[in-house]
Amino acid sequence: MKLKRLWQKLALSFIAVVIAVSLVTFFWINLAFENRFQGYVNQRLQLERHRIVQNIALDYIVAGGWSSDVLRNIPTLARENDVKIKIVSNDGETIALAPVKHNELKDTILSAYADKIPIIIGSNQIAVAYIAPMGGPNWIPKEDIRFRSSINQLLILSGMAAVIAALLISYLIATRLTAPLGIMTQAAGKIEAGDLSYRVDVGGSDEIGELAHAFNHLAAALQRQERLRHNLTADISHELRTPLTTIRSHIEAYQDGIMEPNQANISSIHDEIMRLTRLVDGLSEIAQIESGKVNMVKKNVDIGKIVEKVAANLRVSFQEKQVTLNVGNVKKPLMINADADRIYQIIYNLLNNALKYTPMGGTAAVSLQQQGKNVKIVIRDNGMGISKEDLPLIFERFYRVEKSRNRSMGGAGIGLAVVKELVEAHQGSVSVAGVIGKGTEFTVILPI
Repeated sequence: MKLKRLWQKLALSFIAVVIAVSLVTFFWINLAFENRFQGYVNQRLQLERHRIVQNIALDYIVAGGWSSDVLRNIPTLARENDVKIKIVSNDGETIALAPVKHNELKDTILSAYADKIPIIIGSNQIAVAYIAPMGGPNWIPKEDIRFRSSINQLLILSGMAAVIAALLISYLIATRLTAPLGIMTQAAGKIEAGDLSYRVDVGGSDEIGELAHAFNHLAAALQRQERLRHNLTADISHELRTPLTTIRSHIEAYQDGIMEPNQANISSIHDEIMRLTRLVDGLSEIAQIESGKVNMVKKNVDIGKIVEKVAANLRVSFQEKQVTLNVGNVKKPLMINADADRIYQIIYNLLNNALKYTPMGGTAAVSLQQQGKNVKIVIRDNGMGISKEDLPLIFERFYRVEKSRNRSMGGAGIGLAVVKELVEAHQGSVSVAGVIGKGTEFTVILPI
């Protein structure tokens, strides 16, 4: 049977590990036990055989010699202790033999496993006792066999209990680990079906919890992108409709004889055509930057001179609107490896944006600062500001803080999107901070 569920694979893995560990543990415990057990049995048997000899010696002392009572008691001792006994005098004569009918006892006594124990009375050796196990060299008493069997059974039962416990625990752990994945799979299905507002609620700070948070962030990003896509369609329609409507109305008025195609009217049409051209050029530029097809000519340039050039070109526009433009100390050369035209475009778009959203009598400023291996460009104004809700979306194409898309309050919403793409094309970053009614601050970080 092929396992398709992750929890089944995890559970089976846990069980396999437990079984393998149990088998190895059982093997080593059993091996160690057998070695210790055999030593214990041999030691105990030796003690019993010495006790047999002591009993024979005691009977000898009581009887005052090898009486018939002493000799009759030797088979009894042999039978009770499951051993073979032969008593041999100091002269080598056989005194007693037990069991009597065991003719091959002589060979047993000569074997390596028979114990040779002297019978000593006082300080004198009166005979030698040869004692060997009845069942052969590896013979183990029945009570010891039962003890060993009980230990082995206990080990087997413990192993089975461990496997059963592993089965239950692995099932609980596996299902607990994979349950959040099932929830996220279900959530992915919801998102695939179009419900981008669906989120997963998986607690914890482990890897699965981090995955759940990442999933929610991804879902939020998809929802935001979907909302931007809908807005993009509406914004493009608006940006195209307004100039096209103006051009169509002028042409229809010419056709109907209502309006004369004089210089002023033709200039109005030309302005709308240029508006469409700028819109298309902006979109084309973003597409080229995103696809990596934009031609970047990087060389060492003085960014301070670029700032001065942009400020000089926009100075008249700032003066006409009566907005003060302050340029920080940019006289000291600050060289960076960049495309001069693209850096000019970045600073121009940001300063022009500050001009559009700063009212009459306001102030805008641009400054440069070297920070390690980077250059920091800051452009701030005390204009209308940006709300917290708009800050994450400000660099999206066609996005405008002023929702009515009034031409007097800004362009098509392409300029800041171009800034972001150009800055990232230079391996830099751009960020924005702002407060409604207090102004906006753009920060560009570019590598030297």
